Amino acid sequence: MFLHELTEDGISGKFIEVNRVASQILGYSNDELLQMSPKDIEDLQSFTECEKKVNSLKTDKLTFETDLISKEGHIIPVEINTHIFTLNGEKVSLSIARDITERRKMEKELKISLEEKDMLLREIHHRVKNNLMIISSLLSLQSRYIKDKQVLDVFKDSQNRARSMALIHDKLYQSSHLKRINIGDYIQTLASDLFRTYSTDSGRIELNFDLEEVMMDINTMIPLGLILNELLSNCLKHAFPDGQNGKIDISFHYDGHTYSLTVADNGIGFPPELDYKNTESLGLRLVNILTEQIEGEMKINKDKGTKVTIEFCEENFS
Repeated sequence: MFLHELTEDGISGKFIEVNRVASQILGYSNDELLQMSPKDIEDLQSFTECEKKVNSLKTDKLTFETDLISKEGHIIPVEINTHIFTLNGEKVSLSIARDITERRKMEKELKISLEEKDMLLREIHHRVKNNLMIISSLLSLQSRYIKDKQVLDVFKDSQNRARSMALIHDKLYQSSHLKRINIGDYIQTLASDLFRTYSTDSGRIELNFDLEEVMMDINTMIPLGLILNELLSNCLKHAFPDGQNGKIDISFHYDGHTYSLTVADNGIGFPPELDYKNTESLGLRLVNILTEQIEGEMKINKDKGTKVTIEFCEENFS
């Protein structure tokens, strides 16, 4: 415990009184300390910062951390509770310092542990991404020996699904969050990959984005990424036959409660007799199943092409 003078400007003066524990810990006698002031026993940088805090906050009570320096030069990290009041007409400060050496040690160990776990999670995402890309590459190699167009399309679709999941883990590996992804960045990257996969002429089909910068949890991103993969693949494969020109609009918005993903094209549209909720198409069946998985609702507008909207609320993943 330290009791010391304060000027009107809040500058620390000499100690008026210190207790026995302060003398023992710092290695000074009581008489020596009474000839000193806080700046004589406190790390200079910490002392300057603390003075600025006291002056800027203009409060009678303040709690902060700093480092004290003993007579032998040992650094002692402490938490200080300061109370400023008037004694015999003079402004004084009573400071109670608590040694937090063990707490600092535990915080350092915890930080190292978290950094190690962070590295481990990144490595896991990196390996999952590599494994998925291997699967995608194997499917691509195998497809070279397939002559049947329908079977070839199945292989290409499976390859794209693996790549869409690999992209999620790649984004997580590069992200500072490790569990959440910027969906706007993901959508643009996936769309560009699919354009290259289907060798689509960018001059023939215009791709437009209207995306909000929203961070999504991996548990939502994996089904959502697969949904987006299926919807975009359908547009690129079926909406513009025989070299037809057109455009695809992709939007993603959040109104504070509901997320909304829309993929729209001005192509030939779905066949009138197609029931998208009961279809033999694996792609649409996947979209329906995955939409239910994220507890969303799918709406399809068949006017002037096809417009598919998925609305959902993200679950709170702990």
